[in-house]
Parts: sequence; structure tokens; C-alpha cells
Amino acid sequence: NNLGTLTIQDTKGNGSINARGIYNGYGNGGANVATAKITVLSGTINAKGTNGGGAAIFNYGVADIQGGTFTSVASYAIALQTGSTMTIGENAIITGGINSWQSALTITGGTISNDKSGKHVVYAGESAVTINGGTFHNNNSGNATILASGSTAAVEITGGTFTLNIVDASSSYLIDATSSATYTISGGNFTGGIRAQGGTKYEITGGTFTNEYGNYNVYEGGDINISGGTFTGSYAQTFATDNLAEGYELDENGTVVQVNYAAKIGETYYATLEAAVEAANAVTDSQVTITLLADIDYSGDDITANVVLDLNGKTVTSTG
Repeated sequence: NNLGTLTIQDTKGNGSINARGIYNGYGNGGANVATAKITVLSGTINAKGTNGGGAAIFNYGVADIQGGTFTSVASYAIALQTGSTMTIGENAIITGGINSWQSALTITGGTISNDKSGKHVVYAGESAVTINGGTFHNNNSGNATILASGSTAAVEITGGTFTLNIVDASSSYLIDATSSATYTISGGNFTGGIRAQGGTKYEITGGTFTNEYGNYNVYEGGDINISGGTFTGSYAQTFATDNLAEGYELDENGTVVQVNYAAKIGETYYATLEAAVEAANAVTDSQVTITLLADIDYSGDDITANVVLDLNGKTVTSTG
């Protein structure tokens, strides 16, 4: 148990620590020591709990995992406890996944995998998790590669490679959210399905998504808003199309692009003012407001309905 400042490195190679786990900042019945810091540069740490309950690292303080190899028997290989922080760098190899509970986790690289029943590659339980890079492999059917859970769970992904390396990938989700968790995804390569359970929210502005299994699910109350990224394959493209933000569409390559609309009526957008006028003319029982969204030329039909034309700071030039 480290209550001070501890650095672990292996200058020759093949060095290892075999124990139920290394504790960092654990108060052992008293107050935990939030300032306790552990840095791992290299070496192998194997959790050897006789009941399978040990993690290689139990963090209650500050942890900087720049490198090293971490394994466990049945539990998560890395466990972050309430109020703790951890960064994981590109030279870390974690076999057994990460459990982040009410903590802050930043991953900039490394190779992280899991093949244990009931465990995920990264579990963000009421935690703030930022993933800027790394390789994430889920080898166990029925679990997620990344699972966020809880109203304070917020996962931001700007990069990384995320895969499902199992035969029955249709029973698992690559990215999953429950209990009002949120995701913000602006980059990364994703091979596998996404699920948004009730009360959860995704903002997807970038990344590359592909999935041949079709396991995308948005439950009632789940919210996915897509305004960027590239989606490959019929399942991924259907998922994107069903959840596109207003004013966006998929191009021929499956890339989300912004549409240059000319006008809108309420929340319905039109590529031309002519199309908007045609739609307005079809309304006979109420007033319709057409709002311009761009400077345009107009050579369409006469207005025959009760229409309010909101110029919205734009200019109409008649070409008729």
C-alpha cells in the first residue's frame, strides 16, 4: 500500500510483482490519501487474489500508468476508486479491463482488452473518462467494449481503435450507455454496434464506424445526434441516417455532410425556396411561415396560401 510517492520500473526486463494487488492511497479503515501517487514505467504486475478478487492496481489517489503489463484472475485488472485520478499512456498493456468508479480517467494510448465474463474493457461508472487514443479489444460475448453508466458518467472519445474480437458479436455492443450517461465522440475507429438505453445521450461529430452484425439499438428515451463521421456498410449507414442531426445527410461514401438548405417551414428543411412555397401552398387551413436560410434566386410558383415570408437577413432575387 503506497501512501507516499512510488515509481515502479524494470530496467532489465522480465521483472514482475505477483500479489493480490498494489494499493495506492488506501486508508485501511481511515481516510484515504488522495495525494498518494504511483507511477508505473515498466514491469509486469499480476493480480493473484485466491478468490479471483484482486486487481493489479487499486487506485485511491493519483496514478500515472505510462507503461507496464497488468493482469488479473477474475476481476478488472485496474480499479479506480471514488475521487481518484489516473492517466494511461501508450506503453501500457492491460489484460482484464478497467473499472472506473466515481473517478477521472484519461487514456492517451496503450492496449486494453478483456475476456472475463461480466466485465467490460472500460467501465465508466459515474466517472469522467477521456479517451484520446489506444487499442481496445472486447473478447467476451455479452459485454461492452466501453460501458458508461450513471447520470454523472461522461465519456469523451477523440481517438482510438475499438473492436469486438468474438465470434458472436451480434450479442455484444461496442459502445453502450445506461442510466443517463453521455458520450461525446469526435474521432476514433469503431467496429461494432452502439446502444443508447433510455435517458442516455450521444453526440457524434466524427469517427469511422462499421458493423456487419447490425446490433445498433436506440431505446425509448435514448438520444443520438450525429453531425459528423463516416459510416461504412448498410447497418452502420442505416443507424446514421436514422439519427442524423437536422441539416445533415450521408454522401455517397457514407460521410456525414452538412446540407445547404434554402428555407424551412417549422423544423422541415427545403433545398430550394420553390419546394418550400409548393409545400406552403398545399396548406389551406392555417398560416405558414417560410424562413429563408440563404441568399437565393427564385423563379417558382405564385404564393396562393396564407404565408409569412421571414427574410431572416437573407436576400431573394426574382429571376422570373
